[in-house]
Amino acid sequence: MPSIACLSQQSCFTHCSKRGAISYSNSKDSIQLQEILMPEPIFKPIFADTWDSLPPAIQKHYANRPYCDDHVVVEGTLNITCNRWLRPILQLFKTVPPYIGNDIPVTVHFKSRPDSNAFHFERAFYFPNTKEPYRFHSLMTQVSGSEVLERMHLGIGWHSDYLWDGQRIILRHKGFSWGIGRFRIPLPITWLMGCGGAWEEPLDDNSFAMSAHLIHPIFRQIYEYTGTFHFTKTI
Repeated sequence: MPSIACLSQQSCFTHCSKRGAISYSNSKDSIQLQEILMPEPIFKPIFADTWDSLPPAIQKHYANRPYCDDHVVVEGTLNITCNRWLRPILQLFKTVPPYIGNDIPVTVHFKSRPDSNAFHFERAFYFPNTKEPYRFHSLMTQVSGSEVLERMHLGIGWHSDYLWDGQRIILRHKGFSWGIGRFRIPLPITWLMGCGGAWEEPLDDNSFAMSAHLIHPIFRQIYEYTGTFHFTKTI
């Protein structure tokens, strides 16, 4: 996909409307390009040739476009398990919730931003007997091919391949990294965190099931959350 800079070297502002229009302007003029330059979803080049065969619920999940204000909301419940010794590590990294529970209500916002080509993933977990939800925000960008980098708190990143096997989206672990911006170095913490993995499976056109886990090389499964979600809002 060509960059915004390729569309206009004089461009100083880019915005993608809900109808898919892109506008750009500089100090001399303002040009509207209506329904001509419709950016593709962020995940379309990641799924590549399999994108068109994805079920509606999966395409809706990953429909956000870059440099836009697209916003999709899903709600559901999760069953969460977590080994005790892993909890302080998760609290330090501020990633997935370091708690356990069944039927935990969760709201997830999938967002795009006008100044970014990243897929923003904002999660809120509503555990009982807590005043505020536990929040976990990450953002995803394509590395190359099917590989995606999910950037989290403290600069930690999880690398995984996003694959469609005909029934499910499979997230296949490729390692951890640390860095700021484009500068990243491998982070050898598999001995501590294990290998991540996940899957997502459509239930119908408006809902999907999912599961995410950490598998330790010695202690095996040390973390998992699993549940179902349905779409509640698309902006």
